[in-house]
Amino acid sequence: MRMSKGQWIATVLASAALLVSGLWYFTQLLEWRKQGSNYMLLVGNVVVTVMLWGILIACIIRFWIDANRAKKVEITAASKMEELLSLMGKMKQAGGQAALLFCFAGWADDLAKILEQVWHHWNNAGEKFVCPFGKLDVQGRSAQTIELLDERKDFVVLYSYHVGRLKFEVPDFSSPLLRSDQSDREYAMVLAALREHAALLRKAASNVRQSGCTLDSGK
Repeated sequence: MRMSKGQWIATVLASAALLVSGLWYFTQLLEWRKQGSNYMLLVGNVVVTVMLWGILIACIIRFWIDANRAKKVEITAASKMEELLSLMGKMKQAGGQAALLFCFAGWADDLAKILEQVWHHWNNAGEKFVCPFGKLDVQGRSAQTIELLDERKDFVVLYSYHVGRLKFEVPDFSSPLLRSDQSDREYAMVLAALREHAALLRKAASNVRQSGCTLDSGK
């Protein structure tokens, strides 16, 4: 275990103090031998001093162990906090993408409703609304037919904007509607594709919200 600066200082000071004490007792022993003195007092002092030093060293070792344990706990806590922050960031990203997908799903539902309204308006006017994105034949150029054509044009603009924004904002989302060309498809097929598209958007949004992972997390 690598010691910190404080642990090194405490260890060095304790070692130096122990060495000085040992030298002092050795010098006293030599001096008392010259004088022929009784060593019992010295022995008693040595025993007590050794005991005290033993307690001090034990405390230092304990401090060392606790300090290293605290360091490990601090490192672990920092790692967990970093992991938590990363997870929170991902959750925020996932929550934002889920909300965006739900928004696009509602937009697709609206497009389906608009397409149905356009078909009903054309049908009530006696016109054939065959291919929403293809060429449409109308009888004459009356104010009513111009209005019908403008209504179809508005749908196409809204549809194109929906597809473009979806591909830009959530490029990892895919559906049969986005993968296929709708220009030559008839009304019923386009309407079914739009409804399926909305359902897939809603399903993807629910999966992202529940998993906490964005659609591109699997890459």
